[in-house]
Amino acid sequence: MIPNEDNTGYIEKKNPKPLSERQLKKIDNEKKIKEQEVELGKKLYRTKKGTVDMRSKNNRTQAQIDNSKRLVELNKKRAADRKLEKEKKMKSMISDEVKDSMIDVVTKPIQQVKKERAERKPVITQEQQQAYNFKQHKNLFC
Repeated sequence: MIPNEDNTGYIEKKNPKPLSERQLKKIDNEKKIKEQEVELGKKLYRTKKGTVDMRSKNNRTQAQIDNSKRLVELNKKRAADRKLEKEKKMKSMISDEVKDSMIDVVTKPIQQVKKERAERKPVITQEQQQAYNFKQHKNLFC
């Protein structure tokens, strides 16, 4: 009995074809690879021909392992530093705005505060306004 093409059942044949040398070699190679995978405890990469890629078979040296641990620690430290820097920047920006607002409201008359706020706003030139209007008009009809 031989499995059929879609592996759902078996076809009964009296004289199945004997396996060729190539098929026997492939089966033997597959067994060896399975044994090596069990030995190493991980799946081995293979080439297109089915042989083991030697890069996956070799184990990493202790120096390589130590170096990768060191890199991971450095990356964690760098990420933590970036996060702290971002938080400091955000806090300082917020505190500056709050201080300016509080000082303005408490010490200066409201008319002067309004003038200063108007000066802080970015000035939009006529050319920028025309470019913006053109873009909006173009988006409506495209």
